[in-house]
Amino acid sequence: MNLLERPDSGRVFVSGQELTALGKAQLRDARQKIGMIFQQSNLLQNATVFGNIAFPLRIHGRHRRAEITERVRACAAIVGLSDRLDHYPAQLSGGQKQRVVIARALAPGTQRVARRAHLRARHRNHPFGAGHPGRTSTRNWA
Repeated sequence: MNLLERPDSGRVFVSGQELTALGKAQLRDARQKIGMIFQQSNLLQNATVFGNIAFPLRIHGRHRRAEITERVRACAAIVGLSDRLDHYPAQLSGGQKQRVVIARALAPGTQRVARRAHLRARHRNHPFGAGHPGRTSTRNWA
């Protein structure tokens, strides 16, 4: 979806932009608007929910501390984890961990989030709902 792997043939379009035609710098910029969620959550075990959601904002280095705090709180609210910001991954259920991953994908201002559909929702209010195994689905957050 975001060209972590190049296709053998064809072109890849996301939100009307042909990613396969972009140079390295342009692709890097485009990737910042696409959040990817993989089967393994890969949460930082030594960081709280707040720290995990804030991680992409901190590594970009373009955000002030107040902006990061505001964005983390907003993303946590979207996925229903406002009351878990000081918890560590080991203290969360599987569904809560998935929602942290979604919030982290949204944090940089992502306009589109892609996920493997076998990451099924464990909760009926999950932002993506359950999908069909083996398919990639997206949700537009713009």
